[in-house]
Amino acid sequence: PLPPDNDDDNNKDNKDNKNEKSKSINQMQQDVNKGKAPKSVKRVHSGKTSTVGEQDHVHFDDGNALNKDGSWKEGSGRTLTNAEKDWLKSGGFTIPE
Repeated sequence: PLPPDNDDDNNKDNKDNKNEKSKSINQMQQDVNKGKAPKSVKRVHSGKTSTVGEQDHVHFDDGNALNKDGSWKEGSGRTLTNAEKDWLKSGGFTIPE
């Protein structure tokens, strides 16, 4: 017979499930291509593995770019619309404060 499930492992898996449902960077770019992303989103980029510390990021039409951790890659940052926040969250992005 199989050993009983370890409750601690199951709880840990449940906490991580939210990350499994996030859109990939490619899926987010497809949203942009198909007009399903907020109109202010220009493009979505994967972080270059050749550039140390570069993260996946989203470019906006005003010149700002937001890293996945919620820090601003380019520009001085700005207030995001609710539609932008919701869409970014769907891709696992942290929303800046």
